[in-house]
Amino acid sequence: MRLTAAGAAAVAAPALVPAQASAHGIGARTDLPIPEWLFVWAAVVVLIVSFAALATLWPRPKLEGDAWRPLPRPLGQVLTSRPVEIVCGALGALLLLVVIWSGLVGQQVSSANFAPNFVYILFWVGLVPVSLLLGDVFRVFNPWRAIGHAVAWSAGKAARQPMPAPLAYPERLGRWPAAVGVLVFAWFELAY
Repeated sequence: MRLTAAGAAAVAAPALVPAQASAHGIGARTDLPIPEWLFVWAAVVVLIVSFAALATLWPRPKLEGDAWRPLPRPLGQVLTSRPVEIVCGALGALLLLVVIWSGLVGQQVSSANFAPNFVYILFWVGLVPVSLLLGDVFRVFNPWRAIGHAVAWSAGKAARQPMPAPLAYPERLGRWPAAVGVLVFAWFELAY
């Protein structure tokens, strides 16, 4: 029995290491397996049906508050403690700098460069299941939040008093800047 399992593993192992893993089935626009007019109309119908279903089945916002998916209690208590939050924020800011640096001066081959691998694989794909399982983990590692806290702390120390927020966020914008940012990022990932 042990030899059979080892043999099966040896046969299956090459299948786990593909020579090329294409993320999308269609290589180019001229490579469509159906007529272009049908593709366009199908895309329009899918969008309309999706948004109609979303409007019908989800009439009230469920993701507005931060408390909708808190971190599990033990993990949340550890990650939201001030010292751990500072360390995790510094780690997030350091990772942001490493990604920017490797994107600017690293290898031009994307498979050999840390920046696209980190952004598209770990961040874009990996953060979703981690957030679904554990909650809002990104908030603790968010480099922009950490940099903002560091600047506010430094300015408060220099002024010898806590600094008020310089500008209030315009309520009329809501979450639209984030939605547009995700859309642009997804378009860039798929189209570029």
